Amino acid sequence: MIAVGFFIQKRFKFDITALTKMIFYALIPPLIFSRIYQSTLSLQEVGIVMLFTFGMIVIMGLISLPISWVRGYRPAVRAAFALSVMFCNSGNYGLPVAELVFHQNPVATSIQAAVLTMQNITTFTLGIFLVSKGNRSYRDSFRTIFRYPLIYSFFAAFLFRELHIPLWSQMWVPIERMASALVPVALLTLGTQLAKIRLTSSIVDVILSGMCRLLLAPLLGFTILKLFHFSGVPAQVLLISTSMPTAVNTALLALEMDNEPQFAAQSVLFSTVLSIASVSATIFAARALF
Repeated sequence: MIAVGFFIQKRFKFDITALTKMIFYALIPPLIFSRIYQSTLSLQEVGIVMLFTFGMIVIMGLISLPISWVRGYRPAVRAAFALSVMFCNSGNYGLPVAELVFHQNPVATSIQAAVLTMQNITTFTLGIFLVSKGNRSYRDSFRTIFRYPLIYSFFAAFLFRELHIPLWSQMWVPIERMASALVPVALLTLGTQLAKIRLTSSIVDVILSGMCRLLLAPLLGFTILKLFHFSGVPAQVLLISTSMPTAVNTALLALEMDNEPQFAAQSVLFSTVLSIASVSATIFAARALF
């Protein structure tokens, strides 16, 4: 599906911004609402998932520091490299993978939705802080977070579920139809995004970023999950979530802030292509180890 999106974009030149907005404003919120509304995941469990995700982001950011120092990166490259290893594609890659691997299991998708929510919160706060160089205030960063309806959908689903508010079929059917549309549309859109990226930066630095994102992050995630005795579907989903390639949002932020946009874009492309093998391997490992 990603490949189809790639070749269609090469031929027809779609408006990628419009496709991305449709995913984040029209398709992800219904999916999150539907799966959480049907799941048995408690707020405490969601908090643990979000804490794990935040911990992974911070640790990967700290790991990027000595690598940047050894490689002698300039401050701008240092920030771009940190973002490429800290933030992964939990939206139009992670959610479809969770839906496909766990056969629309509400618990699995709810966990991935919590990962996505924390990833978005930190991307548009900590991520913007790292690349903005004073171009954007903290207030503007927080406003960016609350422009996305997925956060409202996330908490609304818990509210409706805990208060046992029933949904009419006239509401539930369109929610389910839109939720079902996410997987193909998100993966096609990811392909169109990749079609616009060109390789020009130092391939060594791009490879280094990809190895940290695709290999080091899952190894670190596995260690933490075993250390705190996670098991079953939650452990499997969280381990798979750590193996996602570099988030497309990091390239968009780098472009908007003019902070090494070519390096950021190429990190997304390289890690996404390699993830064909690495994510598949992580899925098999997660099933075997938990």
